[in-house]
Formats: sequence, structure tokens, C-alpha cells
Amino acid sequence: MTPQGPNGPYVHYGQPQPPFGQYPVQVSGSTIMTLGIVSLFVLGFITGPIAWVMGNSALKAIDSGRANPADRDSASIGRTCGIIGTGLHSLGLIAYIAYTVFIYSTMWHAMNTIQSSMPVQQPPTVSSPTN
Repeated sequence: MTPQGPNGPYVHYGQPQPPFGQYPVQVSGSTIMTLGIVSLFVLGFITGPIAWVMGNSALKAIDSGRANPADRDSASIGRTCGIIGTGLHSLGLIAYIAYTVFIYSTMWHAMNTIQSSMPVQQPPTVSSPTN
């Protein structure tokens, strides 16, 4: 386990270091934040989980010192928006299913009520001539 300093993990003597200002993992915090914000309004089932997963992996890379810590805020905001967007669209889907079930059950009940209130007509009887 690498000891952590105020600016990230300490690097031991002789261990290769990335060039100044470069990190081995490139995190696109603005992309994660854009996907998270879009998931709040449209395509929440698609962009929400993508922002959620990308945000988790970005935060792990930042915490381990392999990515730029400056992208932490936008990655965290995008991940949070992705979680909220996925939850909101899930609740919307549940409400839509409940509404559809309610409407169809109401229509079914109304049709059964109408059919049961109609008088039953007997088929006409044809009398056969008797010999």
C-alpha cells in the first residue's frame, strides 16, 4: 500500500514517475458530467448508468493517484447526476406501468359490467311440424 501525501501518493526512491503534469490514466470529467446531466432529462436509462460506471472508475483512478485530481469534482458531480437520473427514470417507468395496469383493469371491469347488465337474448325457437 502506497502512503498518501497531501497531493497524492508518495513515490518511493527509484520508482518510475510519470512526466510532470501527465498521468497514466486520462479521465474525462467533463464527459462524465455531461452524461450525468443529460440523464436527468432524457435517456436516463442509457446515459445514467454510463455516467455512474465511468464516474466510479474515474474516482478510483484519481484516488489511486493514476489520474489528475483536478477532474475529481466534475467526475463526482457526473456520477451523482447519473445515479439520480437513473433513479428518476426508474420511478417514471414504475409509475407508467402502474398507470397502464390501472387503465386496462378499469376498462376490463367496465366491459364486464356492461356485458353483465345486458339482457340475455334467447335464440328463437323453431317449432317443427308434428305428424
